[in-house]
Order: sequence, then structure tokens, then C-alpha cells
Amino acid sequence: MSQQADQNSAARARLLTAYRTCFTGDAGELVLAHLSASVGYGRPSFIRPQGGAPFDPIAAAIRDGRKSVLDEIHEHLRTPEEEPKALNSKH
Repeated sequence: MSQQADQNSAARARLLTAYRTCFTGDAGELVLAHLSASVGYGRPSFIRPQGGAPFDPIAAAIRDGRKSVLDEIHEHLRTPEEEPKALNSKH
């Protein structure tokens, strides 16, 4: 493994540790629950509103984008500590 690869792997490991520090435990779970509720995480973004209001694809895309931040957080939390390279290939 090259020196650059070693540095990238160490930086990724530090990042994963930071994610776990921030988003695990009681405080982290409380924040994630609040964010999930506030953006409708786990619910579809691209649905027609009830009551005959017109569908707004821009608003739906914005809702979906807000949810993508939580996808990123959860992806980092699911990455095993001993495998930080798993996300290196995506970025």
C-alpha cells in the first residue's frame, strides 16, 4: 500500500470514528431521530399531495435531497471500523 493510500485510509478511519462519536449514544440517537422526523426520512418524497393540490416536482426533489444527508450518515455508521476502504472507493 502506498503512503498516499495509507494516509487516505487513516483519514477515513478518523472520519468514521467522528461519525460514531457524534451519532451514537443517547445524544446522537436523539439528534438522528429529530432529523429523521423533520425531513420525513423513510417516507416517499415523490407523491401527489392530498386535497387536489398540484404536484410540485421541485419541492419533491428538495425533500429527497434533505433525506440524502441522513442516508450518508447511516452509510458511515454501518461501515465496519476495520473496513474504512469500503467507502473510499465511492469518494
